[in-house]
Amino acid sequence: MLRTLVRSKALPAYLSNPHGTDYRSIFVVHGTAMILTLFFGANELKIVAFYAISVLVGFLLSLTAAIKFAFYTKTYYLMMAIPGLLMVAFALVVNMGRYEGWVIVLLGVIMAYYLKIKWIRGGQLSINFSH
Repeated sequence: MLRTLVRSKALPAYLSNPHGTDYRSIFVVHGTAMILTLFFGANELKIVAFYAISVLVGFLLSLTAAIKFAFYTKTYYLMMAIPGLLMVAFALVVNMGRYEGWVIVLLGVIMAYYLKIKWIRGGQLSINFSH
């Protein structure tokens, strides 16, 4: 993923290593984790809650994509994802009410918007999922 973001000019080229492991990306991930830990005062309960909210958002988007795929391909057995979608939506609403969940959702939307704009400006390279 990092190479795709670098090739589409969403991230600077120095973050990618074309010869192997992108070790510089480890510094980006750990740096972000350190900043978030300091921002939340190393309160692991809030950090775990934000992680749970981000996982639930990922589940919600995945189930939505599965239902959309089932609708367009007429593979209606995948519509079994609808009860799962409703359960995940319920859990997300409950967790958003207990913690400041809107913060993590807002950060995710901002990052997604930024990466989409950079991807469009970079020429919308095709993403190869075959490997």
